[in-house]
Amino acid sequence: MSLKNTLEGQYQPGLIESKDCCALVIGGSIAGYSTISELSNNGIKNIVLFATSTLRDYACHSNKIVSSKIIDRSAESLKNALSDLRSQYKTIIIYPTVDYHLENLYAIYDSIQEYCRVPFNPKNIMDCLSKAYQYKCCEDLGIPIPKSISLDQPADLKKLSELKFPVIIKPQTRENVSSNEFRNAVIENRDELNKFNALLEKKIKEGRKLLASEVVTGGAGNIFSYVGYRNKKGEILNEWVGKKLSQWPDDFGSFATAANEFDPTVLKQGRALINGLDVMGVGESEFKYDSRDNQFKFIEVNFRSMHWGRLGHLSGVNIMLTQYMDSLGATVARERQITSKKIHLVSLENELANLKNRKGYWKIFKFNLFGGDKNVWLPLDRQDLKPFWFWFLDNLKCLMALWYKKYFSSRGK
Repeated sequence: MSLKNTLEGQYQPGLIESKDCCALVIGGSIAGYSTISELSNNGIKNIVLFATSTLRDYACHSNKIVSSKIIDRSAESLKNALSDLRSQYKTIIIYPTVDYHLENLYAIYDSIQEYCRVPFNPKNIMDCLSKAYQYKCCEDLGIPIPKSISLDQPADLKKLSELKFPVIIKPQTRENVSSNEFRNAVIENRDELNKFNALLEKKIKEGRKLLASEVVTGGAGNIFSYVGYRNKKGEILNEWVGKKLSQWPDDFGSFATAANEFDPTVLKQGRALINGLDVMGVGESEFKYDSRDNQFKFIEVNFRSMHWGRLGHLSGVNIMLTQYMDSLGATVARERQITSKKIHLVSLENELANLKNRKGYWKIFKFNLFGGDKNVWLPLDRQDLKPFWFWFLDNLKCLMALWYKKYFSSRGK
């Protein structure tokens, strides 16, 4: 689907391809590169990248961008870079890819709103980033959730006895990405809870607000996602539904392979949630099917480009392009998701991690990489090979270790 075919006769000539406008992607890893690919494939020429590292942000090497710049993780660095970019473009449409990008954009919103278009509601985005707030909204909307408890002070740890094990504990909001951030802890029983109590109490005293939830049983294959774009008028302009086939780590990780599998209940709950949260922009919510009571239970919602967002583009729904057009006031064409053929979107890095670390994974690995009618492997793009080769060299050590383990270890037995 090209930009010309999508928009022909629906917008003022020259508006979309204006030299005074650019699409700015923040973060050049999988989510950022997928956004760049979707926009470029739809004819957007002026794509700029702000990255934080040339090593891991493979999109810096893409032939689909007009320029890239390395910034640090602070709001001030982002503000200064945007100010510099303003000298080239009157309108900047922004695509964040990590939660702290949203926090930084919110912090500088008043100073950039005149010339920047952000994909969130500035009135409530900070509330929406809180998992406790997300769960409360789901309760109000009648969307099933795992039983959960907010841990705001050390005394709240006693409430954990009200939950059924296993329990997952994670921050209500994410900190800026760092190697020592507490991401989550899965506690299988009360004996393990006693071991974790001191760590949890320390984190709470440091000011971290945590959320404890009963774990919905079942693997990654029970996780579905709804992705929609909702404009400022409250209209959902485009949407799609997909399913994770695998993730890394297996139980609570990032996607490894996803497929364009549709479910009407996920569509209904996803719509209700982004309407209830008054989303203005991208809303990506995840639900996990609980076979114990036959319900799709809410996991989380994101307000940015997601790691497997390219699946929507591959199945005919262009959420990133929808954001671009809506930001410029163009009429958005309603797109229908392709479900007649199976599409597999694969993160090579995470699938290789699964293959290396999960016993008996080879059969699943082959199915995920080759089992669709169409299989797309990130970050491989035959029309844009540099990002793939930089990714490959960065992961060569992992690949060599996997090869050694598979061939030499077996010969030594």
